[in-house]
Amino acid sequence: MRVAITGASGFIGTHLVTALGARGHTAVPVKREAAGELVSPHEGERAEALVHLAFPTDAGARRADPVATLQAVVRGAAKAVAIAEQLGASHLVLASTGKVFGSPDRLPIADDDHAQPTTQLGLLKRLAEEIFACAARRSEVGVTSLRIFNAYGPGQTGAFLIPAITRGASSTWASSITRETGSTSRTSLTRSPPPSKCLLLARTSGRGMSGAARLTARVRFWRCFESPAPRSQHPE
Repeated sequence: MRVAITGASGFIGTHLVTALGARGHTAVPVKREAAGELVSPHEGERAEALVHLAFPTDAGARRADPVATLQAVVRGAAKAVAIAEQLGASHLVLASTGKVFGSPDRLPIADDDHAQPTTQLGLLKRLAEEIFACAARRSEVGVTSLRIFNAYGPGQTGAFLIPAITRGASSTWASSITRETGSTSRTSLTRSPPPSKCLLLARTSGRGMSGAARLTARVRFWRCFESPAPRSQHPE
């Protein structure tokens, strides 16, 4: 199978290209102009599917110029749909985000729960989902939106959530579990835990809380006795 990929040189894209090759498929990276616009394929070029990964990942840059970001996301998604049609692709895959759920009405979140994004990232990805859905409604192409929460792995930059947590595990950290009632319990860690311990704490901090009382566990990590990282370095 030939699979066209936008954003093939990014974090997820490089892993996807490798995985496809290992399974005997052919990855077809979609080129971009210097300005970032996706380039149409050559005449006669074909692919069975297209995966749209290209997206402005720098949260600071997105906030600094929200109008330009909105235009780039809309153009990118629409161009990806057009390229898929030119390639004769029968299926589109969009890398969306769990942020489209916003503040969920229940936990755990189900795939068919209502999308109610509350952040810029969630709103932009939800818009891209709708553009892809329009393509599905006006043709027989299949569409899959992958609402990814926090992807992590080798090759990811330190500006994203999981690398930020594991990087910070080399110094003293504190954690706080905040309930909607306003009560807070705090545990100061006097020794640096290994990254796996930080992730375990993040995963288990909400255990024992009553779902009926709508108590939400929010785990916040920060370096003790150090200045916070610049805003643009914090993932949404």
